[in-house]
Amino acid sequence: MTTKAKTVVITGCSANSIGEALAFEFHRNGYMVCATCLPNEQLTEMEALGMICCPLDVTNDDSVAKFSEFLHEHYRGIDVLVNSAGINYVMPILDLDMTELRRIFDINVFGMVRVTQTLSDLLIKNQGAYNGSKAALLAMGNTLRIELGPFGVKVMTILAGPIASGLMTRTIRTLPSSSLYLPVKEEFESRMSHKSHGVDTLSRSKFAEAVVAKVEKPPFNFWIGPWNRVVWVLETFGLLSIWDRIFRKMFKLDKLRKAKL
Repeated sequence: MTTKAKTVVITGCSANSIGEALAFEFHRNGYMVCATCLPNEQLTEMEALGMICCPLDVTNDDSVAKFSEFLHEHYRGIDVLVNSAGINYVMPILDLDMTELRRIFDINVFGMVRVTQTLSDLLIKNQGAYNGSKAALLAMGNTLRIELGPFGVKVMTILAGPIASGLMTRTIRTLPSSSLYLPVKEEFESRMSHKSHGVDTLSRSKFAEAVVAKVEKPPFNFWIGPWNRVVWVLETFGLLSIWDRIFRKMFKLDKLRKAKL
């Protein structure tokens, strides 16, 4: 007697991404993997391993609808949904470009909502697990956990430290010439381009291995990465003054006081 393989759908599986690492790890653990990437990309290695690879732009309603139609046609349900598609934007709030900020939210927040809404019935059919990998979506993850709980769907929000992935080098940003943070330009841009985190990074494979191990019995929130225990303590007990000191030192913000003088 054979047991039918569980199905996982993972968004954002571009080369060198966290989604790619998750796809390989789920496949290694016997899951039937459906991986997505942008329409202009290819997932040749995954296809060679027998994974189902589909184009998906999470910001485009038609693209999400076509992907949903494909899944509903070929799957009676899905066991795990991982919303991994996303991009980063490291910039002082005073220097944010509003067009770019809207794009970030369209991908990281609204894109996640589009996919989750469209595939929710397939998750509910299999009483599956939902995984989100962006700390900014913690409140939404908590809400989803409550709302989907009655239908047997488990929700795990992944709160990750720095992960060594293509996201770290995909976009190089610079401070605008009018920025108040020009005195710390070198320090800040090294962070924005991810040349240096100041702490160790976790490999994609180790991250994926840890996440997949939690899927069967997921905690509400999964803290993972360098200093994850320290971060958990600071966040849980509201020790914001310590956070302030850490980030002031990390970005050399004391230079701003000296420059003002």
